[in-house]
Amino acid sequence: MSRPKITHRELVGILCTMQGDFLRLLLGNSLPDYYGRFVSQASAGPPRAFRLLNRPLAPLRDTLAEAIARLTGESATSPDTRVRVLTMIGTCVYFRRDRSAVLHALKWKQIGAKEIKVIEKAIRANIQAMFSR
Repeated sequence: MSRPKITHRELVGILCTMQGDFLRLLLGNSLPDYYGRFVSQASAGPPRAFRLLNRPLAPLRDTLAEAIARLTGESATSPDTRVRVLTMIGTCVYFRRDRSAVLHALKWKQIGAKEIKVIEKAIRANIQAMFSR
């Protein structure tokens, strides 16, 4: 993102890579099973708890906003840009937070490496469609 001249295609690729990395972080084995429930409960709790949990997402959110702003010509702080960012983050979070619903809907027994690739492929296609010319 520090390069002033970056192509449209490269920016879309950056968004796809960031989403894939975030998805693998959320769905991989590095976080405990209860993590999604914990975050949901904390998010609904006191503002202080929410701010503590939200802080680590700020760099991801800001970088996504900057990339989207470059792609759309809008401000990184515009409501339209921020909604797109939250939509992208929310998509990944859903697969973590509502794991049981995902498993049931997709008739999967687990979300392992193969399943993550399927989810990532769909997210990548959505990003490419969102920013196609």
